[in-house]
Amino acid sequence: MKILWVSEDNGIFKEVSKLVDTNEIDGEFFYCFSGEEALRRGMEDNWDIVLLDIDLVYEDSLEILQRIRSRDRDVYIIMIARREDWSLIKRALDWGGNDFIYKPLNRGEFLFRFKVAVRKRKENIMAYNTILAMQSAAALKKVGGV
Repeated sequence: MKILWVSEDNGIFKEVSKLVDTNEIDGEFFYCFSGEEALRRGMEDNWDIVLLDIDLVYEDSLEILQRIRSRDRDVYIIMIARREDWSLIKRALDWGGNDFIYKPLNRGEFLFRFKVAVRKRKENIMAYNTILAMQSAAALKKVGGV
């Protein structure tokens, strides 16, 4: 899994890094500490999961969310937000986010939500591959005249 992590919050970065370092979560992580970098990376690569801190100070996190979502409708996006900012969370979910978790991160909840994201992304990939295989089989059948 390719995971894009977007946050200006060094504390959250350290928390997630510990989970990665202890192999409690697995994947190829790429960290962005600015919205500008996130937009560039988000548009250049294909991501399985995006962890997006929607409390970015210097950038519009909803714009980042929308642009990444418009490029890839299947990427699983988990937003991280302050507990008191329900209106921002609601807008982010309406604009294409899949899930959210509150700051400060609860280790158990984060691991649970991340594992759900991995499972759902794998299910989407399997469904996509099944559709491709069915289309290929149908095309071969048509070409073969069977």
